[in-house]
Amino acid sequence: MEERFEVAIKQKAVTQRVNRMGDFILFYSGEMDWLACLTHYRLRDAVEKCFLAMKNDRGTLPLNARREDTVRGYLFITNIGLILRMRLQMIMKETGLAKQYSVKKLLLELEKIKVFERSQGETMLSEVNKKNRQILETFCLCA
Repeated sequence: MEERFEVAIKQKAVTQRVNRMGDFILFYSGEMDWLACLTHYRLRDAVEKCFLAMKNDRGTLPLNARREDTVRGYLFITNIGLILRMRLQMIMKETGLAKQYSVKKLLLELEKIKVFERSQGETMLSEVNKKNRQILETFCLCA
């Protein structure tokens, strides 16, 4: 007795998937294997998308900048922000926080933590809720 099974293709499901597919051709030069090349491309794409998101969040370049060094300073600060945002996204992905929060939602949640300075120079932290405590513990920070 031969053991075997039959497989039937769900033509409608295959057609739906194929209709959503696209062609992707990536040309490169150098000594990289295909996986390293694709990883490099996707990382670069993620940085560009993040930069566009930051640009949309912050607006465009300051229109009242009259000096070149003002624009350079603005671009420098924007790039520092981009580096911090990308690092934050990587940590969120590694720790699983990306499943619960976007970067914007995470920062909005952490924005609820306030620091007060008393007249004696002593600093005091506002009450930290459960969500904030979870986020801080995930980043190995104390509240």
